[in-house]
Amino acid sequence: MNPTILHILETVKDPEIPVLSLVDLGVITEVKVEGNTVLVKMTPTFVGCPAMDYMKAEVETALIQQGYIPKVTITFEKSWSSDLISEKGKAALKKYGLARHPILNSLLI
Repeated sequence: MNPTILHILETVKDPEIPVLSLVDLGVITEVKVEGNTVLVKMTPTFVGCPAMDYMKAEVETALIQQGYIPKVTITFEKSWSSDLISEKGKAALKKYGLARHPILNSLLI
């Protein structure tokens, strides 16, 4: 991913877990840069996630503020799972008090 775009997207935080960027949460599943236009695909953490429109708007705002033209799509092409959370994100969640259950090896939120 383009380092400049990555930096911009890392500033957009999950509204429910503000220590975690949308990038580290794994909901941003694809980014393409075509000139000044940034195409972003986002996958909700679950069907009917009430925060998706808000997160989409935050991504658009962050890109616009840096002079880019955003084209953000919410898609269900790729299902989200906690396996998509980055190592940095997992560390942030653990520090925040949310971590994988040692026996179940699944994220308890």
